[in-house]
Amino acid sequence: TFPLLLKYNGTSLQWQVALTYIRSPYTNQDYFYNISVDSFDNIYVSGQISKLTTISGTQYPVSCALVAKYNSSGTLLWQQNVQNDSGLPSSAYSTYASAAAVDNLGNYFVTCYNLNTGANGALFKYNTDGTKNYSKLFTPETRISSIDTSNNLYFSGYTNQLVSPYN
Repeated sequence: TFPLLLKYNGTSLQWQVALTYIRSPYTNQDYFYNISVDSFDNIYVSGQISKLTTISGTQYPVSCALVAKYNSSGTLLWQQNVQNDSGLPSSAYSTYASAAAVDNLGNYFVTCYNLNTGANGALFKYNTDGTKNYSKLFTPETRISSIDTSNNLYFSGYTNQLVSPYN
């Protein structure tokens, strides 16, 4: 399967794009999980690529989260591999984009999760041209839930114990 994005206007399908690529071996574990739309109607998607994959000449490693930006017509503007530089293990089937949001400046935030440990999450920030600005590791797992008009980020998740200053 290939990650798929559709635009529907309530009456009919406007367009659809599938992220197609060369992969070995074939698997059906590739998805877009999250969609966000900015104030210019650009579409941001994030998900998971589960096997060694080549997309538009760029090789992506085994089991990585993927983020991409499309314009309102469905044209791909950029795509990035969410690299495991925040301390997340890079073992197979370990990382996927669990949640995402875009702020009013067009910055795209994506939280990733480790399927093997179930204990770590990471936040990645991309600017409007797809450059990663920063990444941060969270323990326990958290997911970005919302961004307010002042660009404050809100997260949800779970924990087995409260951490300072809340305990």
